This record gives sequence, C-alpha cells and structure tokens, in this order.
Amino acid sequence: MEKRREPITATRGIGVPRAVNRGRMDMSRKIFALLLACVLLTLSACSSIRPEPAPEPTEEPAELIPQAEETEAAPEPTPQERTEADDGSAYYSAVTAMPREDVESLAARVRQAYLEEDWAFLAGMIRCPITMDGTELEDADAFLAFAEKGELIPEDREAMEKESCRDMLVTLEGICMGSGQIWLNAADEAGTEPTLQIVALSGIRTAAEPEPTPAPGPDPNLPKLTKQPTDETVDAWGDCWFIAKHERALQAEWHFVSPDGNDDIVYSEINAQFPDLVVVEGFSGTTHLIRIPPEMNGWKVYCRFSNNYGSVDTDLACIYVKGEDGQVPSVTPEPEEVLAPEAPDTNPVKVTKEPMTEYVDPGGDCWFIAKAVNAIRAEWHFLSPNGKEDYKYDEVGALFPGLQVIDGDTDSLQLKNIPQEMTGWKVYCRFSNGIDVAETTWAEVRVEPPPVEP
Repeated sequence: MEKRREPITATRGIGVPRAVNRGRMDMSRKIFALLLACVLLTLSACSSIRPEPAPEPTEEPAELIPQAEETEAAPEPTPQERTEADDGSAYYSAVTAMPREDVESLAARVRQAYLEEDWAFLAGMIRCPITMDGTELEDADAFLAFAEKGELIPEDREAMEKESCRDMLVTLEGICMGSGQIWLNAADEAGTEPTLQIVALSGIRTAAEPEPTPAPGPDPNLPKLTKQPTDETVDAWGDCWFIAKHERALQAEWHFVSPDGNDDIVYSEINAQFPDLVVVEGFSGTTHLIRIPPEMNGWKVYCRFSNNYGSVDTDLACIYVKGEDGQVPSVTPEPEEVLAPEAPDTNPVKVTKEPMTEYVDPGGDCWFIAKAVNAIRAEWHFLSPNGKEDYKYDEVGALFPGLQVIDGDTDSLQLKNIPQEMTGWKVYCRFSNGIDVAETTWAEVRVEPPPVEP
C-alpha cells in the first residue's frame, strides 16, 4: 500500500530556503565589514610612522681608491742623504754648518756658564753691541762689567735649568735656548771652522742698591735708666750722696773716673787712691761718700747697672770739693804723657791672622787666636751684642760669674765655662808697640751647635 505524501504548501516549501539564504548573506556582510576595518586600521597605523632617511653614501677609504700612476718615479736618495735624514745631523743646518752633536755640546757649555754666572766665558762668545736691561753694551768688557755688578733673575735661571740642549728650537733668527734667555747664531767666516755666537742674552738685571741697615735700637731686655746722678759740691772731708735709678737690673756697681779720664776705678778699689775715703753701698743704686779729701776735687762717678743681657752706664756726675776759702778750685787735668818715638814709625803694627767665630756648648770652652807683626803688647776686648759696651779681658768676668778668661794679654785667648748668656758677644785683640796700634776684626762667641752645611 503506498504511503501518502503530504503536499507541500507554498508557504512552508518556499519560506525555509529564503531564511537560510538571508542568514548567509548577513554573515558575509559582517565578515567583509570586519576585514575592511582591519585594512583601514593597518593603513592608518602605517601613515603615522615617519620613514627614516636613507643613510648617506659613505666615501670609499682613500687607500681603496685607486691612485693614478705617477708618470716619473722619485730619484732614490744617496746613501749620505739617507744617513743624514735618519740621524738628524743636519737639524740645525738652517743656522749653521756645524754638526748637530757639536751644536748641542756647545749649547750645554753655554748653559753651564749661564747657571754658574761664568760671565767671562759668555763675554767671549757675545756678538757686540748687545743690549742688557735697557743698556747697550759696546764690547765684551762692558758686558763683563755689567754682568759682574748685576744679578740673575730667578725665573730666567729656572728656565735655563730646564733646558736639555737637545732638539732646540730653530728659526731664521737662530737657535733658541730656554724660553728665549739665549739666542745663538752662526759666526761662519770663509776659510774658518763654523761656530756660533750669542746674539741675544737676557735674565741679568742691575742689582738693586742694598737698603741701609737700620741702626740697632736699644735691647729691650737691658736695664733701663730712670734717674741719672747729678754733680755734688762738698766741703773738704765732708760727705755726699749719689743716686741713680733703674729697671730690670740685677747688679749695680759705682765707678770713679779721674779728672783726665784715664783712670776708671771700681768702688771696691778706690781706697788705694784715697785711703781715708769711705764708700757706703757702692753696689746699689744709692751710694754715700764720707770723708771726701780735697784731692778728690774734679773726680767723677757713674753707676753701671747690669743683668743677664748686658749692662748700661749712667752719665758722669762730678765731685766738687771746696777749698779753705769756700771756693771750688778749678780743675786742670794733668797733661797726658806722650811717648816720643825713638825713631820714625817705620815698623807699624800689622795684623797677620784674624780670630774666627767659635761655636761652643753651654759651659764649654774655646780659643781665639790672633797674630800680628811689630807688636809688643796684646789685649783682648769683649763687645756686647749691640756693640755699645766694650770691656777689657780683666773686666768681663764681673758680667758672667763663673767665666774664666785665660791669657787675655797674649795673642791666644782661652775662655772656659762659657755661659749660655754669652752668645752673641764678640771679641777682638788690640796689638800695640808704644808707637802704633792695630786691632783685629771681631769674632763672635756662639753658644750653640755649629750650622750644618748643605
């Protein structure tokens, strides 16, 4: 029995295929739209990126560029030319025909003379006239006189010390040494060996006049006088006071000076001259004289104050003793005895050996030796550091207790137990023969280690 097929209606049979086709068409449109969007996005991104400039073409290295072949080859140098080019013997040929080693050897000698201030050597090489420190010098003698009185400028000396005398600067002006302190140029003459002369030289200036040494002022450590003694007038066998005042003194000592000034007697020895005179406190700033005899009229007194740094004397004060009439007799000093020479002075005293400065340790000893011809007497003297005080050898012991002075009346002086305070004092020897006198230069006492020589 045949199955019955249902008839397909127009709505159902046609409607299914249309829906399917419509869906496929919608899908295609979406895919196309998506692809189009991707393409547009890609194009937009590419257009925002700036393209980098193309690299410039590099030039081909010169050695890679083929060179045109020379039409003629350079001539081969001779063996002599090749040797000179290799060892530089013609380095100074623009100035002189001298070989290089001779030029540099001479330059080294010139440098040595400059640094040692051997002006005589340089004078023999200078081409005159030459101008030095604004002064034109006509010849070698003028240069020598100028240089010996001048001084070398430190900066120029330093520049020449650095000069090696090798591969020196060569110009049309000559050969330069240092930074221009010396210029050398040829002194070639036909038929003579080539040599060099100094055509310019600098670095020597006129020495400045030494400033005068200021006179030494008073040593601030010395005793300072604040009151001077004054003249006194007394009756015969009367008494008087002499007063002096000071600062910083440790000792005081009164002295008596004769009217003619030849005798200077310390207070402790005056009784040998005036036995009846009484001196009270002659070791202080105030002394009292009692029983002054008439013979003392015209004598003078002064006080010497001292400390460890030296001594200072007051002014002289005169003693006037009245006579029986109440008047002070005039003081007429006795004429000084003059030794008449037996014969003309044909044998003057002449110093032949000067004493030398001595370095000693504190408490040590040393010798000072001097020599003279035609002398029959010798006498050593001591000078204070400021040069104002002069003591004989037999007086200086009072200033330096413990110091021993031996043979001060001979030409060989020995000092023992020298104190530290004596450093800076000076000694000299006075030679005489009754007619003539000569003194040595002074030598210094240095109570310290000797200087170390460099």
